[in-house]
Amino acid sequence: TRAPRADIAMDFTMPGAGLDVAVTVTLAQIPDRAGGVVFLGITESKLASRVTGGENCGVALQHGHVVRALYGPFSGKARDRVDGKLVIKRRIAVRQDWKSSDVALVAFVQNLRTGAIYEALSAPVCTNL
Repeated sequence: TRAPRADIAMDFTMPGAGLDVAVTVTLAQIPDRAGGVVFLGITESKLASRVTGGENCGVALQHGHVVRALYGPFSGKARDRVDGKLVIKRRIAVRQDWKSSDVALVAFVQNLRTGAIYEALSAPVCTNL
């Protein structure tokens, strides 16, 4: 296994119908800093859908980690990139019809030039939306 090329620290609070998210990403290697960006997402698990046509008609499909919303890429503030840190602060809307027990916040760091994923982190929201 390889060591991750980024370190992600994620914190969030939930005032009202959204998440106030603060993500700090540290990119230790200087070459990684130029292309590394952050994406934030909201996922919901334990979803199901019933197929009403085609070869799977009548089958109930189970879905895990469905991306409900994806934000980014965020490149952080120029001054933060000097020491290898990206600091992203955003308010993310959360819909009332999502099942709070199955919702998670996801952050990942990707190099847009190469497509390489440097690190990913997921944390359950676990609150009443």
